[in-house]
Amino acid sequence: MEIVVIGGVAGGATAAARAHRQNPEANITIYEAGPHISYAACGIPYYISCQVPSARSLIMFTPREFQKQKGVTVKTRHMVREINRRDHQLIIEDLNSGDTLDVSYDRLIIACGAEPVIPSLPGRELEGVFTLRGIEEAMTLRRFLETLGDEGHAVIAGGGAIGLEMAEAFSLRGMRVTLLEKANHILPGMDEDMARIVEEHLLERGVQLVLKEGLAAFTGTSKLQGVETDKGTYYNADVALLSIGIKPRVELARQAGIQLGYTGAIDVDEKMATSAQGIYAA
Repeated sequence: MEIVVIGGVAGGATAAARAHRQNPEANITIYEAGPHISYAACGIPYYISCQVPSARSLIMFTPREFQKQKGVTVKTRHMVREINRRDHQLIIEDLNSGDTLDVSYDRLIIACGAEPVIPSLPGRELEGVFTLRGIEEAMTLRRFLETLGDEGHAVIAGGGAIGLEMAEAFSLRGMRVTLLEKANHILPGMDEDMARIVEEHLLERGVQLVLKEGLAAFTGTSKLQGVETDKGTYYNADVALLSIGIKPRVELARQAGIQLGYTGAIDVDEKMATSAQGIYAA
């Protein structure tokens, strides 16, 4: 049996390892568009704050280690471009060589994860504007922060979990931090009285907290110099982090005619099976 997994890290790598334990005779292959297959995403803020010294410390398995220990073939830098449900085939681009591959499967697991919500704001392309979703983005952000000499002003748009973790990380680097949240309190999924306790702690730690104001624009020429809010307020900024939410990566599934749920994610049953025979999703 040929089992193919699209995507690594928590969803895809875990599914592949479990599939091998359940069926050691199956040929299992992970196709991952990035260079890394297994890393501790929850440690990224500590890497940004330099409490974790290197990105290598976050990597649980290299592709070679995962392949050897888990019995799963790993193909990094391979982007799945199309799912052919009728013929049980995938069209895959080797991002290193540019070659296109036709790969057959008996069972397919889609584990493409999510991506940051990035609104179309003026100045989004300026140097110094970041999102933070994976280890590659974390490495790029930390290299940029090192050019600032652990000084400067960071503006974070979004008071959810990632925004708060990064407020701590920037603060630990000695930076001034402004946190913008469009709602009337941070952690919108939490009760307001509980969120207020966290807000008080932020203020005690020197974070400038701005509520009921959303991001409207990034300003600067080639490099970021500041941000403007939808209330017309301006804040100086050397680095800005967009942390206003995520959305599932479902374009491959959508193009293949796989049913999506009311949230916009892939619709699955209690066994994670999609509407397409032989295709599952994490």
